[in-house]
Amino acid sequence: MTFKETLRYWLSQLKFTWPLVKRNLSIHYAWLIWALPFELISILVAVASWIYFGRMFHAFPEALAVYGGDYTSYIIIGVFAYNILHETMVIPYRAVVEILTSSFSEMGHRISLRDYLLMAGANPWVVAFVSIIITYIRYSIYLLLYLVAVHFFLGFKLSPNANYLGVAIALILGLIAVIGIGLISASMIWIARAWHGTEPITWTIGVLTSLVSSVYFPAEILPEWLKMIAYNLPHTYAIEAIKLALLAGYQNTALMPYFIRLLGYCLVLMPTGVILLRIANNIAKRRGGI
Repeated sequence: MTFKETLRYWLSQLKFTWPLVKRNLSIHYAWLIWALPFELISILVAVASWIYFGRMFHAFPEALAVYGGDYTSYIIIGVFAYNILHETMVIPYRAVVEILTSSFSEMGHRISLRDYLLMAGANPWVVAFVSIIITYIRYSIYLLLYLVAVHFFLGFKLSPNANYLGVAIALILGLIAVIGIGLISASMIWIARAWHGTEPITWTIGVLTSLVSSVYFPAEILPEWLKMIAYNLPHTYAIEAIKLALLAGYQNTALMPYFIRLLGYCLVLMPTGVILLRIANNIAKRRGGI
């Protein structure tokens, strides 16, 4: 397809997704007015709890020496990085499940969202993409509030030589890698019929990463069998690279082994996710699921 044909196709699809965008905006407007103040308070309380939790761990400075020795900063950055990586990983599955299980109302009539899309001739993948973007914007606001709360109200220590470019590289590579996992997860809705709300791949990875991927403590202190798991997950390399760049001032040359591993995950996971999603799409068409 030429650029003009591609642009014309996407513009034609947007008219089908606009009612969904309006519905999501109305929901998120209510969230902004009512729920956001409560979430901000929850953020402050949660961050404060991590600070006091961190004070208990100053008895183990040797494990944190390479990260500057401040456990409070270590855990705040770990929680932030873990949350954005985990949410990015699970968003594709949630967006597709929403299409399959939710309903759409217009002028007193209610039909399933799947049937609405079929009747309108819309591309479900375009609708899923729009849903992902809206969800990601909302979650980005949440994480931004988290960082603002930490910085202005509670404070945390960064290295005077913090490498922000290295943080950006590690985060981007980490996000691409986990998006690949998310696409694999979304494909399991049809390949493994995992549409009931809990998908085994992302659930398992989510449980493991919270334990072994240097979120709350360095992976180096884990038993060998857990280290093997930790260093076979892209989350570990992204989170450790971000912490080393911010807390220890590691420059890009020193972070290169982390970048290379993350790039390897990107080159494997993203194409695998796309291929499996295409297979799942063909299965769905044969079954009448799309």
